[in-house]
Amino acid sequence: QQLLTIVSLAYVSAVAVVDLRSRRIPNGLTLVAAAAGLVLNGLVGGFMGLASAGLGLTIALCALLPMYAGSGLGAGDVKAMAAVGALVGTPAVFVTIGFTLIGGAVAAIAVLIAAGELVPAVQRLHANLLLAKAGGSLGSIQPAAGETAGHRFPYGLAIAGGAAAGLWWMGRLQSLFAGALQ
Repeated sequence: QQLLTIVSLAYVSAVAVVDLRSRRIPNGLTLVAAAAGLVLNGLVGGFMGLASAGLGLTIALCALLPMYAGSGLGAGDVKAMAAVGALVGTPAVFVTIGFTLIGGAVAAIAVLIAAGELVPAVQRLHANLLLAKAGGSLGSIQPAAGETAGHRFPYGLAIAGGAAAGLWWMGRLQSLFAGALQ
């Protein structure tokens, strides 16, 4: 369990740094992490561990896929979260997704407030929701050129924060640190 926690923290730290620098999350990094999650969970928990990792991967992928479809997240963000799901397994994936979404929303709102663009962003969201309700496409109205909302946001930071918070919530960080202090 401690090795899985260490690998999870190393992976999300790498995701945060790489995404912050390049606004991309490499597929190779994500593939290695997902495979490590499946293999390590399988070694630790046998078939049930492997099933937990596979289900965690699937749940995380499905949870963020709608935001990719609506152009709210990049494909790398969705795949990175799926790898986190494989590493943390179930039920931790639910907590991790929740913390990630909350962290991402808080960060996005803070960035929009700092740029003085919160009101236009909320108006655009409202108009898009009305269009979708009327049978149109969600996300039809895009930010104007130069608006902060039109720039890529390094969501890897939210994934890293959400994963760390999820691991803490599930008691895995505490047991890791308790083991390190002995």
